[in-house]
Amino acid sequence: HFPFPAKLLSPENNSRVSLENGTLVLKWETIDLDNDIESYDVYIGADPDDLSLALEELTTNSVTATFNPDQYYYWKVTTRDKEGNISYSIIGVFRTSL
Repeated sequence: HFPFPAKLLSPENNSRVSLENGTLVLKWETIDLDNDIESYDVYIGADPDDLSLALEELTTNSVTATFNPDQYYYWKVTTRDKEGNISYSIIGVFRTSL
């Protein structure tokens, strides 16, 4: 079975968030009927049509990343299982505070 697309948990979609020392924790959850999720890749960018691979082959469903203040960011998570199946989350958006 393909893993279900990751559900982006934090930051909430369309929210304004405060950075701590320029960083923010991104969190998501996934479900896979085979329970064989191998890794996650996180894509981040200032344009939803031009996201860049920021963090790859993560084995946890949260990560701390560095962001600039007072800027909109778009992000998505890809989930890969041990069979090579890949699913893509929706694209989330948030804005960092000054």
